[in-house]
Amino acid sequence: MASISCVPISAFFFFLILVDYVVQSAVFITPIYVFFDYHIYSLIFFIILVVLSVNRIVFAIVSLIREYVPVWYYIFFWVTRAIFSSSLLCVACIVIGKVTDNDYLWRYGIYALVPSIAADSMMLGFLKLSYSSSMNKKDD
Repeated sequence: MASISCVPISAFFFFLILVDYVVQSAVFITPIYVFFDYHIYSLIFFIILVVLSVNRIVFAIVSLIREYVPVWYYIFFWVTRAIFSSSLLCVACIVIGKVTDNDYLWRYGIYALVPSIAADSMMLGFLKLSYSSSMNKKDD
């Protein structure tokens, strides 16, 4: 029987995932509030927030129950974290703010871009480091 490669999840890593989820959810809620009257725009951000939430909740449940996750799911989580990054959201806010002449959303995207790049880089770097260290332990 072939064994499935897994990535162990530490308590610190789990805490970091939860903090990242709260911060990123706050970043995604602001455009929903700004575009409350523009249903198509608010719906897009709401759908992204729901997908992000389901992804994080499933990851949290799996890591709490098993204390590790399969490599394929870890990579899937890593990729979705990169796709739904706060930095890309800020760029979308800048573009949508300019197109709709919404100065508040445009300024929000500009001001949040630098901290978002730092937070995304840190989280994605930590995900890569955890994956690399678990693969190195497997080789030993």
